[in-house]
Amino acid sequence: MQRDLVQLAQQVMGPGAADGAFDLGLGDAVLLRRSVPSAIEGTLYRPLICLILQGAKDVASGAVAVHCPAGHAIIVSHDLPVLSRITRASTA
Repeated sequence: MQRDLVQLAQQVMGPGAADGAFDLGLGDAVLLRRSVPSAIEGTLYRPLICLILQGAKDVASGAVAVHCPAGHAIIVSHDLPVLSRITRASTA
């Protein structure tokens, strides 16, 4: 399984990789990839851990807004409506 995850990461993050959601085969775990900044999107975060591996993301819920650069994480313990956008993206 370790080798499968390494291969998936190489496919998802490698040259010519497409943007989108990729099933990791670990329950509901997915890897999301964006190579360009995004518009503001509304969504419902269910309990999750979001690891910002590259680039940066802004997330807001109610009066609280946070900027999350690479190396940071978002942890949500309950259903939470948010507005978010990718502010810095990478093709690598």
